[in-house]
Amino acid sequence: EFFSIDSAAYSASGRYLAVLDISIENRVLYVYDFAAGMLYNMGEEGLGSQTSSFAWSDTEDTLYAMSGNDSMQLHVCKFEEDGSFRIGGIEERPGAEGNLAVSGNRVFFADIEAKKVYEIGGKRYEMGSGVDVRVSPDAKKLLILDTRADAEDKVITDLKIYDIRADKTAIIVKDARIEDFCFGSDGKVYYTEEAGAQ
Repeated sequence: EFFSIDSAAYSASGRYLAVLDISIENRVLYVYDFAAGMLYNMGEEGLGSQTSSFAWSDTEDTLYAMSGNDSMQLHVCKFEEDGSFRIGGIEERPGAEGNLAVSGNRVFFADIEAKKVYEIGGKRYEMGSGVDVRVSPDAKKLLILDTRADAEDKVITDLKIYDIRADKTAIIVKDARIEDFCFGSDGKVYYTEEAGAQ
């Protein structure tokens, strides 16, 4: 029984469902294996009791999670055809609170506190400023939400789109107050603004 489901997502094959459950003290990631009828507490399997975000690869049953106990680290969990899995770290550097997005074998992370977006592989590459990321359904584009203070010290946002293959970024919404944003299943960008925002 879950306390409060924050998010859920299917693996590329549809065999697995990852569920992030948030309680008063913990943020635990669970994975349900539909073929085996098994529910795994990934915190007990090695991810720790605190998971800030997770994302599946769009091409294979590989799960990425920013998680840990006392400190965050980016983990990868590869699920095999026989239902077994192995968990490992991607980099030695500490992680942070923020969202993940995955395109093929490329992992993107938005560090909320540092207000920076990184691509993480063998090394961490700083892509620029941002506090949140979303990947398109075809995994070819990345939305990046960026924030800054205006003259009245109110938070304003810009929404950028990054073409993963061309390695180019463009601002598509400037000086807004975006609350939420996403790619639709049609590949178009959708976002909502704060009520009363101009």
